[in-house]
Amino acid sequence: MDENCETPKFNEMLGVLKSKLNENGISKESEQKLKLSRKNLSEKRRKFMPSQILYKIISDISMDVNCPVQDEVARILTLAELSGCIDLGSTDVRRGDTPAEKITTLALDSSLFERPQTSIQLQKVLKQNIEGRLFDSLKSLYLITNHQESDSDLGLKASLIHPHLVRLHEKITEIVTEVKECNKEMKVLNMNLDEALRKQTNILGNMETGLDQLINRHYKGSKLESTSVQVQYMRAKCETLRLKIKCLEMEIINSTYNKESIKAIKLVRTRLLEKIQKRESDLTDLENRIAQYRGVSTEFSDVVKQYAKILKQIEEKKWALRELNSAPPAL
Repeated sequence: MDENCETPKFNEMLGVLKSKLNENGISKESEQKLKLSRKNLSEKRRKFMPSQILYKIISDISMDVNCPVQDEVARILTLAELSGCIDLGSTDVRRGDTPAEKITTLALDSSLFERPQTSIQLQKVLKQNIEGRLFDSLKSLYLITNHQESDSDLGLKASLIHPHLVRLHEKITEIVTEVKECNKEMKVLNMNLDEALRKQTNILGNMETGLDQLINRHYKGSKLESTSVQVQYMRAKCETLRLKIKCLEMEIINSTYNKESIKAIKLVRTRLLEKIQKRESDLTDLENRIAQYRGVSTEFSDVVKQYAKILKQIEEKKWALRELNSAPPAL
């Protein structure tokens, strides 16, 4: 069964919402109010800027001691500011012929402050001062827009520079348009730069991956293989040197022990063996004698000592006789 047939109320509710809401989910009534509020705000902003400029100029005039009507301008400005402080606005936007309800401070009426009549002299002086200050400000703005630091290059009077100031808004509009175009171009350049940086980053990433593969797979593998070959070569070289030294040793031995030297060595060996056998026989006889001496009693030891003593005395007598025989005859 179709789902739309199962929920007719829901579909009806969606249709009602669709008729009352826009694509952003805002009611059409609220959308109209928002458009109207934005329009009023834009209109008030448009009116606010000239009023703000005039207020700033008049405030400067009211504080200028060189102005002949300073006191009167300051008094009128103060009364105007008090009136503005009393009037706080309205409760709602005006609809049709029904006026909006005004809101004032402490429910006071701004008509309580009587505004004095301005004299023709005041209006004339005020107009001249406002025009002069506006002219100076516009001239400064004109110099800035034309990249000039002073008006010395112009050398023109106010009547000659006035046409340039009249067209100043066109110049400013062109500058604003150029700034917007530059901003758009800057955004495009930034996007292109970001895209170029992203591509370069990708390229650098690919290069890094390639270098890693080159180092890890090829360089390290070839380096390991080369080192292994070198180790095998050095091992074989060392083994060759060992065999060469062994061969040289055999050659030295072969050249040293020839037939004549072997015969001489055998003869020397036979003689040495005979001497060793003779010395071993003498050693055996001496050991037998020593054993016999050790087997004699202590009396024999006394006889040996006495014999040695007699031999010593005999040697002494022989020495005395030799001395006597060698002495000269007596007179």
